[in-house]
Amino acid sequence: MFDTEFEFQKALYRYFRRHRDGKPILEAPALAKSIDLVYLTEEDTLQAWELKLHGQYQRAYVQARGNLMVCDYSYVCLPYEPSSAGVRFFDRRNRVGLQWYDHQNQQIVLLSSATKSTEKFEPMENRLRRYIQHFWEHGRRP
Repeated sequence: MFDTEFEFQKALYRYFRRHRDGKPILEAPALAKSIDLVYLTEEDTLQAWELKLHGQYQRAYVQARGNLMVCDYSYVCLPYEPSSAGVRFFDRRNRVGLQWYDHQNQQIVLLSSATKSTEKFEPMENRLRRYIQHFWEHGRRP
């Protein structure tokens, strides 16, 4: 399926460009790290996507949870359908959503919903929005 996380990122980026209106960007800088994929929806909602090739649920959850400081919603996305234990892990925490990318059928499957962030740090959120806007206006990173 995917040999590297970067291949997975590119596949999801292409999916967003083809199937959704909005602005996806890979490796968006936020909070002294980068978010694998950030998607600015047509409704002006920021979604963070942490992508994992393997079921490192706790590590993925911690990373995605931190993204709620700058994004409205945060998800972990896997390139395969996770075990029921993985879905339960996210259901119990109820802040970060869990999805899997069905590469064969070109669709994203929601397994556990994300809760809208109540802890965003507005200056960092605004910085991320400006970064995305600059990228889409100029075709390159600032």
